[in-house]
Amino acid sequence: MSGTSDFDTDKLDTLLPTETVHSLRQVQATYGALAEAASGGSTPAGQEKYSLYFTPSELEPFIASDDDEERFLVSVKVDFTGDDPSHKGIEVIPLSREVAPRLGLSRYPWGAAIDHSITRCGSKTSGSSVSTVVTYCTECLTRWTNGDGGEPAVGNIADEHPDGWLIHALAELGATEKIQDRIEQEVNAKINGEPRVVATVKLKLDPANLEDPPVGNEPDWFYPGEVPVFNEAMRARKARKYITKNVNGTSEGDAACMITGEDDHVVGAAEDPFALFTLQHTEKFDELKRDQSWREHPVSDDAALLLDAGKGLLDACRETRNGLGIYTLPYFMTMSDERAKLLYRTLSELQGTDLEEEHKIAWLQRKVEEYADKTGDESHVDALRFYIIAIRDDQGDIFVFNEEPDATIYPPREISKAHVGVLSSPSFSEIGFSQPDDWRHIRALTDQKGVVSNIFGGSYAQDTVYTRKKDKSSSDDSATANEPSEWFSFAMLTGEQINREWLLDQYVTRLAQEREQDDENRLSWKHVLTQFAQLDALAKAGLLAHSDGRENRRRKTDMNNQSTTNGVSNPITELPNTDELTTEGIPSLAEIREYQLREFLAERTELSGDDEEHEQRRGAFLIGVLLGQLSTHQRQDRGMNRTFADRYQAEDITLGQLQKVMTELLSKDSIYESEHNYSNNGSCFPETSGRLSDLAGTPPTEWSLSLPDVRFHFALGVTYGLQFRDQAFGLRDLIEDSLADKPEEPGNA
Repeated sequence: MSGTSDFDTDKLDTLLPTETVHSLRQVQATYGALAEAASGGSTPAGQEKYSLYFTPSELEPFIASDDDEERFLVSVKVDFTGDDPSHKGIEVIPLSREVAPRLGLSRYPWGAAIDHSITRCGSKTSGSSVSTVVTYCTECLTRWTNGDGGEPAVGNIADEHPDGWLIHALAELGATEKIQDRIEQEVNAKINGEPRVVATVKLKLDPANLEDPPVGNEPDWFYPGEVPVFNEAMRARKARKYITKNVNGTSEGDAACMITGEDDHVVGAAEDPFALFTLQHTEKFDELKRDQSWREHPVSDDAALLLDAGKGLLDACRETRNGLGIYTLPYFMTMSDERAKLLYRTLSELQGTDLEEEHKIAWLQRKVEEYADKTGDESHVDALRFYIIAIRDDQGDIFVFNEEPDATIYPPREISKAHVGVLSSPSFSEIGFSQPDDWRHIRALTDQKGVVSNIFGGSYAQDTVYTRKKDKSSSDDSATANEPSEWFSFAMLTGEQINREWLLDQYVTRLAQEREQDDENRLSWKHVLTQFAQLDALAKAGLLAHSDGRENRRRKTDMNNQSTTNGVSNPITELPNTDELTTEGIPSLAEIREYQLREFLAERTELSGDDEEHEQRRGAFLIGVLLGQLSTHQRQDRGMNRTFADRYQAEDITLGQLQKVMTELLSKDSIYESEHNYSNNGSCFPETSGRLSDLAGTPPTEWSLSLPDVRFHFALGVTYGLQFRDQAFGLRDLIEDSLADKPEEPGNA
């Protein structure tokens, strides 16, 4: 794919289907116009009127970058300068970028049919066997030329064009067994293995003998793209397919083109590059009559060609995820020469850029923003949109899973800003949770650009909600219509409201999946923290709603976005209300734990309210905290292998079990304290047990809070409790460091 040095703006002006873009077909046709305007030297000299029919980008996978790369052009050489046409053997050479435009390729997409042009491509993935190459070469002479009567459009040109005798002569030559045997022998002698192959003919012609000659005055060897009669036949074949493919008869008429909106001659068998409309599967379209398809899917002749021409650019915007083909197509709502060049240049540059972890949408957006900054014209950014569509191709049956025609980067940016803010808030500090170094989305170096790319790439959803890829019965490339992560990703792309109860249920189900996959059947605390940060970020971004439509309440505190990118713990001065901890020297661990839990609860709106819902949620969390604290005590101080955290699984717990767990935890807490004499109030962890006692008015068995809400916040509490001891020691170290660095007052010197 070239840059914009050869971008023909005059040609673009004649090809752009419409100034404003608002549909998938218009985006596809616009890409075709861009590809044609940038084709530069991809049209053979003198054959410019056929440029819209050529598909040179389809040759890219077949061009050899060096002589050792097995990508070959196989040509059947025929000399027309003697008394009779004569076969001059098979030429096998690496396909070069210089020769490619001369071939006049007009690719016929989908399936094993021959191409529109006599030049034909083999497989670009698996390569072609020797026997297949023999077939390609033979059919250049026997099939494409209408030698078997199967290509009437080419046959008509052979009969009516003054130079049509060239096509007839190739057909006659190919009909002889002697020629077919020679082709087979020479191909077998010159090709080994299964290389990528393009097959064509190479003709020695005397321009003086032709009515419509190729450019040149002397006898020479020419490829078919340089010879007008072969291009005429190609054009006729392609035009015929637009009205006859999968149609008994023809499908054409006069109507308004669905792409340009203008009255024109329209065809009914033109297929879009994604095969969303195809007459091969008419059962997908109720009441569709094939010969009347031009009324249902009216596309003008030129627009149909643009749909074909843009396929290479469209494929560059494709990625695979969950068994789906995801197309993310940038476009401007209103096009101009400047924007067309900008769009093509960024798409071209994208192909040769190592994006590392940056998603292509984020990269493209950044390039447009850099251009807008450079030119001082922000209208380019305002007009930029992305057409995102997720498609599954099930052996020709096409299913659209999700589609967003008007996506922007702004909803993901709002989420990413809130997400990084959560990681920079006290919730991820010594009063809350630690950040793992090896877990994307919540590691210390998480930044907004990375979160945006993860939202677009799908991992931001895939890493938190239930996924069928983790089920033993599902393959890695399976795709189902209700894959939660795909719906979730598209909801975040569009800024759609997300039901909080649905999301919590997904979280809990995913935690159960992770526990099942773990050899030691442990709660995945890293997943819990990722879900916690995500839930908080979505609430902050205003995307969470209750089942009754109420918007979820947002966090109390504003978020500092500066600390999460440097991997350094928050200094003591950034923690809330720390004066009480440092006024009388270094506090005890019990005082530190009381401070930590009090401030963490105060930080969380959903845990600190006084109504029934908030009290019950706080209760589930505190039961989890005490379970985590006692489990740490059991493992580290009592040497127990099986702790409370191993016995009670947050993802499966019921309200009745929660009541039993709370009673057992409070009892064990009192017993352990009496054995070790940790405190003077009958509890190892009074900061937790005391708050639980204050909530004892309504037992868990009578709670109205939804079970997913209870389970998730119980799991969050367990995670908090398991980290509580290490976080308390970490905070004490911070306090010691701050007191050591504090200058002595003059009176004490």
